[in-house]
Amino acid sequence: MVTPAIIVSFIQLIAVIAVGMFFVYRFSTGWMSANMDIAIEPARVHVHLNDKEDYLAVIVKLERGEYGALQLGDAQLRITYVDSTDRPTVLDLAGTQRLADSAGKLNWQTVAVQDRHLNLHAKEKSEFAAVLKVPRRTACIIEVTLLTHRRLDGFEWLARTHWGQRRSSSVSLPLSDEATT
Repeated sequence: MVTPAIIVSFIQLIAVIAVGMFFVYRFSTGWMSANMDIAIEPARVHVHLNDKEDYLAVIVKLERGEYGALQLGDAQLRITYVDSTDRPTVLDLAGTQRLADSAGKLNWQTVAVQDRHLNLHAKEKSEFAAVLKVPRRTACIIEVTLLTHRRLDGFEWLARTHWGQRRSSSVSLPLSDEATT
């Protein structure tokens, strides 16, 4: 005979299984993923006394979401020159590695050996930059690629072999010859 206690136990078991399936679904679809917005802001000016090149400055803005900390690994730009046979230029973004320190003082000449990756915390905004000379009359495709790892996600042992990749792109069009510098 089915008693009310058996029915209650069965309903509780179904509820526990349903909640477990919900969390498995949420984790597998990215609920705890490294939510982060990436924005690229290029700026271009003519090089003085040089009619063949422009300076291209690129600022990459990161804005973290509301969940946990994120480690920033490698962060690079690739600049591809449209209608040109020049090879793409690859640059590291400035300021993406932790500096060494001693007794509360930074050492700008040395990257930290231990814990060399920057930690980006929830709701944090960061900006990183690069600058280079580009051919004056050439449109440039700007791509940014970041390697990230979500800290304390329970899979720290994967951090040594698996980093997530975030990418974004933008375009910098040539300036007119009359543009002020």
